[in-house]
Amino acid sequence: MVVTRSRLDTQSAAKPKKIKFNDDDTINESEYNTAEENGDVNDEPNGSETSASESDSDEAPEEESTSTAKSAVINEQKRQNALRRQVMEEQKHLRRLQDQHNKQQQELKRSRSQKEKQIELPEFLPDDIMTDIQTSGDSNESTEKKNTYRKFDDEIDIRASKIEKLKALKQARSTAVQKGPVRVQVHTTINKKQVPMAERKIVGSRDKWLHRKSLNRK
Repeated sequence: MVVTRSRLDTQSAAKPKKIKFNDDDTINESEYNTAEENGDVNDEPNGSETSASESDSDEAPEEESTSTAKSAVINEQKRQNALRRQVMEEQKHLRRLQDQHNKQQQELKRSRSQKEKQIELPEFLPDDIMTDIQTSGDSNESTEKKNTYRKFDDEIDIRASKIEKLKALKQARSTAVQKGPVRVQVHTTINKKQVPMAERKIVGSRDKWLHRKSLNRK
């Protein structure tokens, strides 16, 4: 609370003053203040102190708001740093697992390759193998001899059959008779897939009929 000068003047006018007389009944112009006036005078600096405290109290909320904002920013930074550390640790863990998996796969490949290398023939073969080889060789020789005789006989039969076929073809060609524009030939063997011989007159008449003017072909 601020005390103004006008208020102090009213307070001093309301209060009585103490006057002192001299020995010759003259008034002493020096006035003496009472204890209350002294208290009022002493109260003036207290009023200034109260105004200073009020200004300090007005500034205190602003300082508190800034301090809370700073603490909030610091806490947010700490939280973000903690999240980053957590993400980094998770990534490291995943990399370790991937490295372990790759190492296991490489070890499996090495073990397989070593097993394949270990599967080799022994240094000494058993005695039974030689006897088996000899018996198989004798049987192969006997079969080869038999096959040679059979092959020779088969070749003779094939040659004879070819000669007979050639003779039959010559006879069939000699028996072909030409009757006018048509050539007649008797086939000894009937083959459904065989196409008859083409005649010029028949082919020409067919072409004329296919390319006649009524079709208007260009």
